Amino acid sequence: MSAESIVSWARKQPEANAVIHNGVAVSYAEFSGAIETTRRYLETQALPEAQTAIVIVENLLDSWTVVFALQALGLTTVCAKSIEFAQTLGIKGAPIVVSTVRDLSQQAAGVKSHPQTRIIQVPNPSYTPSNPGGTPAFKQGGHILYTSGTTGNYKKLFLSGHLQSLRDKEIAKRNLYSPGKMYHGINFGLWTAAGYKVPQSVWDAGACVILDQRSDWPRFFKGAGNTRSVMIPDMVEQFLSSLDESPAPSPLMEFGLVVGAGFISHKSAERILTRLTKNLENQYGSTEINLGMLNSKVTNLEDLHWLAPTGDRIVEIVDESGVICPTGKEGMLRIRLTELDCSCYMDDPEATRKAFRDGCFYPGDMAVERDDGRIRILGRSTDVMNLKGQKIAVAPMEHKIQAILGVSAVCLFSGLNDAGEEEVIIALESQQPPEKSALMNLGHEFAQFEQVRFAHLQRFPRTSTGTSKID
Repeated sequence: MSAESIVSWARKQPEANAVIHNGVAVSYAEFSGAIETTRRYLETQALPEAQTAIVIVENLLDSWTVVFALQALGLTTVCAKSIEFAQTLGIKGAPIVVSTVRDLSQQAAGVKSHPQTRIIQVPNPSYTPSNPGGTPAFKQGGHILYTSGTTGNYKKLFLSGHLQSLRDKEIAKRNLYSPGKMYHGINFGLWTAAGYKVPQSVWDAGACVILDQRSDWPRFFKGAGNTRSVMIPDMVEQFLSSLDESPAPSPLMEFGLVVGAGFISHKSAERILTRLTKNLENQYGSTEINLGMLNSKVTNLEDLHWLAPTGDRIVEIVDESGVICPTGKEGMLRIRLTELDCSCYMDDPEATRKAFRDGCFYPGDMAVERDDGRIRILGRSTDVMNLKGQKIAVAPMEHKIQAILGVSAVCLFSGLNDAGEEEVIIALESQQPPEKSALMNLGHEFAQFEQVRFAHLQRFPRTSTGTSKID
């Protein structure tokens, strides 16, 4: 459990940095002291052990402190942005724990809408060193992560304290975390897999987590001294925009940049490799599985979207009967489960039945394998186009159109229009619409359809769970 790890490291290296939040360093001794002070305060609030508490704290450092303090009392924690959102999770009778007057005032509407909900406001954590002395009487509370994909139906995953501890060690070992290393967590919330799983494993190894919630975080990123960072495509684009305003570093930085929860374009990858770092990786993972299953260092842009199995999990591509597909044939991706992976969703037997079966997890993605063993994710199983009766995965076509038009993102749809004719709709995300001539030329590529329509949006609707997946 990470609270115990933090106390242990506070004894071994009290002055070593555990967190750097918005540029302010907090040592292991200071982090440990804040957790213990908050735990003692919450002890006075008569919270029954094994109850679930919902944490709504905007400041990420304070949020971690409150979560660890609650877990040390034996409670299960779940984090959310608002009381209204917390209500959609279907967790009955859970108290809401907030910190600071601002957090409480932001929830005023929710408090009024749900007057029966108990609100506990903890004092602002004070990050002052403490002498851990003997081992505190910590219990092992759990945590609930939730995931929606793009369905809007939030599926909850329960992680017991013991399971978390084992998972932390697996992640730390896989990523070679050790004292002195710095992981740049940016601003992922504790309800996301990257925001919750990875920082805990960093602290388990005595390393430092960099959290930055400033809107202009790219300005500080290059001077942070991080050794590894994970970004989603949205963050990559935000960061690349900041590079346009500054000269390229010479030499390039040495840190490892991992892109997950989606794929970036060839153009973006090329800019990273020439202006930022040569250590660019693509990763495919899921909240349900503890480690990424596919991960490849980008050395050849032609192979940007072809990922290699990490070897940490067995990855297979199967047909509708569960038979493994030969190379070159599209099928459903599945991952064989280990004892460190989740195997069910809370309170959702139907979703559990669909995703977890035969000792495997089916994330709902289509994929194809090449002769060299590399795998390409083709998109969700529901994201297919019916081209004259033939179902084809849209992801490769979307990536190609994105490269041709130079837009941020593309979504393809096909169906029948009001006149009963087959048509394709190409939705484009970009600040400015592409030239009309480029759209006309692209439309000819879909000549088999009676009609091709384009829809331009400056911003696609996206999920609010933290990874900004297109909804």
